[in-house]
Amino acid sequence: MSMQGIGNETAYQLPQAWQQKEEQAETAKSADKKQVRASAKEADSMRGPASSQEPDSMQAPAPSQEPAPPQTPKLAERPRYDRYEPERKAQICTTDTGKVDREIEKLREEETRLSEQVRMTDDPQKKEELQRQLAQVEQELAQKDNDTYRRQHATVTGA
Repeated sequence: MSMQGIGNETAYQLPQAWQQKEEQAETAKSADKKQVRASAKEADSMRGPASSQEPDSMQAPAPSQEPAPPQTPKLAERPRYDRYEPERKAQICTTDTGKVDREIEKLREEETRLSEQVRMTDDPQKKEELQRQLAQVEQELAQKDNDTYRRQHATVTGA
């Protein structure tokens, strides 16, 4: 007993069958549309000339008529977009961190000055006071010398 899989012929027939079903569905749709149009024309001819004397606002549309598709603007009426030039010109904004940088630089200079004074001083009370001030400056410098602080305290112009 031999076992056979799906042959090339069978595999080719499946897409053809699907395509035939789609074509049948399309022809059925087009036949329905033709039938609707024919019945609409019959209804118009049955109304006769008396119904044409009524104003258009008084006539109700036939129920079998499909709504008109939405109107698209003509090619000349459409706005032209160039993919290389944006429609809206971008504004130029500048971020200045100069003030923050100067503040941080002052703190660094203060830190070096205080550390030198701590090394030079022999008086224990004065040395302790300078070390306390040095620790405070180092803490402030650690808090301010980072990108987050720079971004938050930067000056933005042109916005």
